[in-house]
Amino acid sequence: MSLRVEIVGTLHAADEALISTKTEGVLRRTFVEVGAEVDPGTPLAQVDRVSYEVAVAAAEAALSETLARLGTPDVPDETFDLTEVSAVQRATAQFENAKYTYERLSRLGTTVAEQELNDAAARLRVTEADRRLALDEAAALAATAGERAALLRSARQKLTDTLTPAPPLPTTLGREGAQRWVVAERLVTEGQYVNVAEALYRLIVMDPLKLRSRVPERYAGVVRVGQAVELETLGRTAPVVGRITRISPDIEASSRTFEVEALVDNDGGATKAGTFATGVIVAEDETPVLVVSAEAIARVGGVTRVAVVKDGTATWREIRSGRESKLEVEVLSGVEEGERVILRPNSALRDGIRVAEKQR
Repeated sequence: MSLRVEIVGTLHAADEALISTKTEGVLRRTFVEVGAEVDPGTPLAQVDRVSYEVAVAAAEAALSETLARLGTPDVPDETFDLTEVSAVQRATAQFENAKYTYERLSRLGTTVAEQELNDAAARLRVTEADRRLALDEAAALAATAGERAALLRSARQKLTDTLTPAPPLPTTLGREGAQRWVVAERLVTEGQYVNVAEALYRLIVMDPLKLRSRVPERYAGVVRVGQAVELETLGRTAPVVGRITRISPDIEASSRTFEVEALVDNDGGATKAGTFATGVIVAEDETPVLVVSAEAIARVGGVTRVAVVKDGTATWREIRSGRESKLEVEVLSGVEEGERVILRPNSALRDGIRVAEKQR
């Protein structure tokens, strides 16, 4: 049975992003206004750069001073040789000289005064300690260089972050399209002081739009992802076409309905987000069912009936209906396959009245 499940709902932006600043300061410039279309990466707002430029210069100077003391133009890594540092080389040379002097005096034996030998031994111990201290200081200096390099990267990133760009477009829409953002709201003004994480703009995706609608529980078995949706909106003569992308697994107990979402083509943004829409889900049910023409249905006082014709005599029969479309109504009980019914039955029709059959 082919069904056209009637729905109503609101067309929302398929996605939206609240754009916030990563830095604080005076907002020097806003680049776009409400309604503008922007590509990913387009500049949106600029925070004053001066204090961040000063911070970068200070971080560069501090790192340069540390690297100069290490005697290298590059930030040391795990392969850096501490023995190449000039202070370590000087301490090593003094240690080697003291070691040579002590060994030379030791070989002379009794010809050397005991005090002179003791002085040489003491100098050897001092220069050895100085060498170890120079190595420790060089290691600490290398660590300081790494820390200052990280601070410089952070300062440069903050300087970059004074310019807020439009973010990448969402990749979860399940289709191509969505090539640009649209500015839905500007939340700040030039000259205003903004804090970190303060909202600047609200951007939305206008094509496609996302329909959210609630569907009666009885259609849970036939409404599926991928089915077509045909919608009508005020101000547009042609129907808006889309496809179901998500179906809620829950049925709301109070209304006995479940929510569906559909992505709907928007012809480059012709329909505004928030527009009310009416339409149908074009559903297909492969299970054989018994149906009658919608024209055969008569409803009085909450009772659904059809007029059945047998041997030229009409009889009203109450039925239990199921799914409905504009052309057909599913019959769950009350009539059997092959029985004939009267189309557009007159309310004055009485049981047992003779009728002339005319097939259609």
